[in-house]
Order: sequence, then structure tokens, then C-alpha cells
Amino acid sequence: MFYLGLFPTAIAFAAWNFALSRARAAKVTSSLYAFPILAIALAFVWLGEVPAPLSLLGGLTALSGVAMVHLWDRGKQG
Repeated sequence: MFYLGLFPTAIAFAAWNFALSRARAAKVTSSLYAFPILAIALAFVWLGEVPAPLSLLGGLTALSGVAMVHLWDRGKQG
């Protein structure tokens, strides 16, 4: 339990700190919604799992939200 509590937490906080030092918090936070999509893609490639249509629809919804945040932020800067 010590290993599982310490190392994944330390890695996650270090990655979060690195990401926040490179970009704004709203952009970094919205990018977290891309992780389920990556998990579905990796499960398909490595494990041969075929995602359900509802999973794909949810992933598409999440990615469209991320794209909207990133495009809206880009439009405000320039």
C-alpha cells in the first residue's frame, strides 16, 4: 500500500506541476478529458477490445469539449 500510495501520487503531482508550468490551468484541465479516449484506443490496439457505440459517442463528446476549449482560448489570444 505504501508503494501504491506514494509513487503514483508523486508521479501524478509531478506531471501536473510540469503541465501547469507550461500552460494555463484551464487548458491543462480540459486536456484531462482526452484520457478516456486514449484508454479506449489502447484497449482496442493492445487487448483487442471493441468499444461499444455509446463509448465512442461519449468519447466524441469529450473530445469536442476539449477542442472547443482549446479553440476558444486560441481565439481570445490572437
